[in-house]
Amino acid sequence: MVIAKGYSQVNKQQKHRICTFTRKHIQMQN
Repeated sequence: MVIAKGYSQVNKQQKHRICTFTRKHIQMQN
């Protein structure tokens, strides 16, 4: 249970990083 919670938190952080990275990339293209 605790391991699953930690894994989900890491997944959220990775998704957030990807979102911010794509946003920066789009801004640079524009």
